[in-house]
Amino acid sequence: MEPSDGFTLDGIKPKVLLGEAKAPWSNGAYLAVSLVYVGGLPDHADLALPLLRQLSMPATFFIDPLTMLDEVRRWEGIRVTEHEVALAPFMNAQPTGFLPSWTQGAFGDEVRSAKRFCREIFGVSPRSLYHPGATLYGDKANFTAIIEREFDNVVTSVRGVNGPLTPAQHLTSQPLTSYPHSEFRSLLGVEEPNWLIIPFGPLFEGDNTRILMHRMMLEALNREKKNLRIGTVSQIAAELRNRQSPVE
Repeated sequence: MEPSDGFTLDGIKPKVLLGEAKAPWSNGAYLAVSLVYVGGLPDHADLALPLLRQLSMPATFFIDPLTMLDEVRRWEGIRVTEHEVALAPFMNAQPTGFLPSWTQGAFGDEVRSAKRFCREIFGVSPRSLYHPGATLYGDKANFTAIIEREFDNVVTSVRGVNGPLTPAQHLTSQPLTSYPHSEFRSLLGVEEPNWLIIPFGPLFEGDNTRILMHRMMLEALNREKKNLRIGTVSQIAAELRNRQSPVE
């Protein structure tokens, strides 16, 4: 089964109330930013959490329970923060979102197990999912229906910037691989609502290059705070839904 057998990012999009289409976000800014950390890696706990605390920035941590089983103690402090704990248990999928040999039953069991892990360890039921590709699918099954039933918000590795028409269950993300990043600077000057979701994988890979880039990006965002709506994926998605009319 191909991804197009389920949905595409060019499918039906929700209508937006006319007065909301070009309105800024709740704090008056036109550009919303969500920082997302994918994988629940040790360096996210050791390097990202202290810097986010220093800058008073919320973020969404998409964790993989299998990665965190032996690292739970590193994450004890996240329970008393404003950060969102979310899920990314399918990072072994191919870049297209293909999960070889996975069935509907196995996929549903994995989702329920991962959500149970979050409830037991962090005391939360995750509302957001991150995964590679536009959707997740197996040899003879598309898992979109399960995903949309289990999660309010879905961030994908598909690159792009989200606007007021973007469905919260089909969000794109945009890595910033250099600083200063030209697309980020150009979005700051647009007086229309946009939402930039910036994903981070490993912060340390052999040298300090990624660590320094990560710090520089967060410090740059901090300097622009008054021009940005910085929030977790769930926070911005809630605002996005408020703009979108359920009326045909």
